Amino acid sequence: DAFPEEAGQADTKGDLNLLINDITVLRATATFLRTTVTRDTPWDRFLAGEDGALTVSQRRGAELFFTPASAGGAGCYSCHSGPMLNKQVNDPDVAGAGQFVEENFYNLGLADHPLQALNVVARADPRFRDDGRKEITFRDSDAFKFRVLTLRQLKDARFFFHNGSFTRVKDVVEYFNEGVPQDPEAAAAGTLTPRFTHPRGPGSHRGLGLDQHQVEDLTDF
Repeated sequence: DAFPEEAGQADTKGDLNLLINDITVLRATATFLRTTVTRDTPWDRFLAGEDGALTVSQRRGAELFFTPASAGGAGCYSCHSGPMLNKQVNDPDVAGAGQFVEENFYNLGLADHPLQALNVVARADPRFRDDGRKEITFRDSDAFKFRVLTLRQLKDARFFFHNGSFTRVKDVVEYFNEGVPQDPEAAAAGTLTPRFTHPRGPGSHRGLGLDQHQVEDLTDF
């Protein structure tokens, strides 16, 4: 029912692979995942005009989130915009694929996921690293860049970033606040983004420069 054209081709040619294949499975999975996104969070209710949906601390955190780092905020919105909080702020299509998808991959100086040790063994290559998007594009300019993900449903998450090395939202906020790369190899790849190291602009101190109360408010939001 979901794929009538493919189903017709499969019937005509007697080949079920024309109906059930990587493409249709991918499309079906994506369609299902779009139905599991939260739509009635305190943030959604706040946007709808319910001022009391967020606590005072959360409203302060939201202000930090949507204020540029150069103006004393955290500037999170520059990478986490749109309904899913996963788009570039200037993307003309914040609800879909968007023409700026190329810009939504960043090197944040992160270490490898522990499970990559299995790839080291399987490939018999002690120097193997998951180098992010470069594995797909083969471009050095994509080394150690990983896709910006949605910030929705973090409350139920247990591990953060592609390497799963952070187990609390606060850990992530503090990592951005410090602006110090976790991994020397990723940091030295030439693709480390200044949005992480110097979000307040060239010549500024590393990181966001938030105080502990601001870190708590941003985490709460």
